[in-house]
Amino acid sequence: RDQTEGVAAFGDVLPLLPPPRSGRSELMLLDVGGGRSNAGKRFLEASVPRVHVEAVDPYNRSEAENLAAEKVVEEADGADVVTSMSVLNVVQEKSSRTEHLSFLRRAVRPGGLVIIKVWAGLWPQRGTGEPTVDEARGSYQANAWASSFLPEVEDAFGKGWAYADNNLNMIVAVRAR
Repeated sequence: RDQTEGVAAFGDVLPLLPPPRSGRSELMLLDVGGGRSNAGKRFLEASVPRVHVEAVDPYNRSEAENLAAEKVVEEADGADVVTSMSVLNVVQEKSSRTEHLSFLRRAVRPGGLVIIKVWAGLWPQRGTGEPTVDEARGSYQANAWASSFLPEVEDAFGKGWAYADNNLNMIVAVRAR
């Protein structure tokens, strides 16, 4: 079951969400790379009691929107959960993926979860790791399973602090305390 597109991606995340941390009334979740839409935020807040969702996207939201969301997360001493839905698979440059993963790590509190969904592409390239580049549209698709990105995630979070599930095309990482 691969639900990595749009709001459906968050359906796979729901069972992994912890309760709010001790002393907090809400779970703080930051979605990174969620685009212009607040559909994920609305879905999560309607589906999960006591969750507050903020979203940032350096390419699709204004600097003011991103800074406001980052301030809310900072004032909460970091997000309890950070999500990244179908971002790593569309970023061609490894240095840019590394920067994205570093941001995820900085945004989550120590002991918090980072949940990364990866879209493995369309058949027949799905999961082959052979990228599709459309220069005319300026698009890139890695066509790779989640486990292909695990070494990069472990570089950011430490070996043994992340695992990949190719059935869900998901990587879950924990920020060490």
